[in-house]
Amino acid sequence: MSERFSAEINIGGKLKRELIEDLLGCLENDSCGKEWDSYDPESIFKEKDLLATSEAKEWLNGKSSEAKWGEFEETEQFCHENNLSFIRHSSAYSDEDADLTVFLPDYDIDRIYYANAVGAIMLNKNEYDSIMAECGTDLDLFWKKLYNHFHLIDNKLPQFEIID
Repeated sequence: MSERFSAEINIGGKLKRELIEDLLGCLENDSCGKEWDSYDPESIFKEKDLLATSEAKEWLNGKSSEAKWGEFEETEQFCHENNLSFIRHSSAYSDEDADLTVFLPDYDIDRIYYANAVGAIMLNKNEYDSIMAECGTDLDLFWKKLYNHFHLIDNKLPQFEIID
């Protein structure tokens, strides 16, 4: 049996109308709903929810208090295959660290960050050592790389949009 812990995902980008049912199936299979209690039938995403999110020009926000390994495997795979951007935060649980998984194809970003409990990007020792080794004694370059590490994804997630 796998570990289950909380995760939240924001999805953005352009979804073709004919793929709505496929995305809804992935969200349901991943127990990803509108509320933390994803087993509540009212929490399950429906087509009208996706259409309303698109019309409101927002991100599609899904969550689960019991995501398998803190991930939405089918939903994230669907996003990769259909060029939809997403940012997923998984909480820490047991010996698993919290993380922030980011897929922003328009910016060629596909990576996992260490994150704290509220989803803020952290810098682990290996990442710090790598930046230090690359910069040597050039403090300007060090501060630029450090800034870029923490601000690479700022304001880059596009709104969720359904297109014909």
